[in-house]
Amino acid sequence: MEQRIVIKFLIGENVPSAEIHHRLQQQYGEECLSWTHVFEWCKCFREGRERMENEPHDPWPRTSVTKPNIDRTDALIRENRRITIKELGAMLSISVGSVEDIVKYHLHYRKVNARWVPRTLTDVNKMVRMQAAKKACPHMAKTTMETLQKSKWNLLTHPPYSPDLAPSDFYLFGRLKSDL
Repeated sequence: MEQRIVIKFLIGENVPSAEIHHRLQQQYGEECLSWTHVFEWCKCFREGRERMENEPHDPWPRTSVTKPNIDRTDALIRENRRITIKELGAMLSISVGSVEDIVKYHLHYRKVNARWVPRTLTDVNKMVRMQAAKKACPHMAKTTMETLQKSKWNLLTHPPYSPDLAPSDFYLFGRLKSDL
């Protein structure tokens, strides 16, 4: 930055680029900017550039992380929730790293039990899951109740999803495990 300030000052005094490089070498020695960089900065300042800082830019050009690739990745994941990163990369003809960026930072998916799921649920998703959980009481399901009645078993009631052990846990599952 210091050398750029000197270059801008000397350009203001109409010093030739070669002379500027020579003076910088005398002052900064091995830490002096290269001949090419000095001439590039001289050209920029002669053309009216005011800023000494580098222009902001991405470290690497983004050629794979594009809107069409993001949309196509989302469609492929919705079609098959068990698809892998490598399979997505092969289908899209882009690198595994780019696919990971798309999935993680743009689509906000994560893997749970080998399936892609959204990282955060919307309010609608939460309501659907709550309704499904209320309907999914296996001990109260119609088929379960019919099977119990056909078998003429006595139904022992206990609160659903109780942290306590059910009465059947004490004697039934021990025998089942030993038979298996």
